[in-house]
Amino acid sequence: MKKTILVILMVVMIATPCFAQEIEPEGIFSLHGTAWETLPMGIQIFPFPSPQPMYNSEFGFYGGIVYPWKYNYSFYIDMLVCSIFWAIDIPTIGGGSITRSFGILQPTGVGLVFENGLNNRRLPTLKIGLLIKTSDNWTPPEVE
Repeated sequence: MKKTILVILMVVMIATPCFAQEIEPEGIFSLHGTAWETLPMGIQIFPFPSPQPMYNSEFGFYGGIVYPWKYNYSFYIDMLVCSIFWAIDIPTIGGGSITRSFGILQPTGVGLVFENGLNNRRLPTLKIGLLIKTSDNWTPPEVE
């Protein structure tokens, strides 16, 4: 009970000045300008549970867009406790399959990514991977 009250007081102490001044502390609750990377191995949970490699291993967040999917559909939302993102990778002419990624990220630098796509037999798959923050001061190459 005492720990819960202490955590609530800490959150109120951090959030109250931000809301009163209508500003956000630089980089504490925001994904803007950060880069994340998945650990190389994830877990496939559908159709058959097994360890699987995570292919889309890097995510960058800048200006409301999830990179490397700048030219497809993507977005991210910053919230007080966690941030979420969604990105869809639509292949160009020549093949490939549509890959959808959804992630939940903590300000501490750890998160989860869920990846939906097709395997080589054209069956739908669902994988889970662990994300870690690799950079707090990241900008996409097009902006630099």
